[in-house]
Amino acid sequence: MAALLDIPRELFLMICTYLSPQDLAKLTLVSRNTYVTTQPVLYRTVELPTYKALIKLTRTLVKAPVVSCLTQR
Repeated sequence: MAALLDIPRELFLMICTYLSPQDLAKLTLVSRNTYVTTQPVLYRTVELPTYKALIKLTRTLVKAPVVSCLTQR
């Protein structure tokens, strides 16, 4: 049986674009490889419906500054 990341990276990322943000966040928890691979898709668009969400994003960016380069301006 083939592993999920045995498929080409481009195909895997294309599949990820069809996932909801919640499902994509869960997928990042599967392994270190899926975490690294899914980060660009997960942070492509960021919705901040509340002030609490803004605070949470700010804390994430402080902990992992590399994430900030993944968001589109």
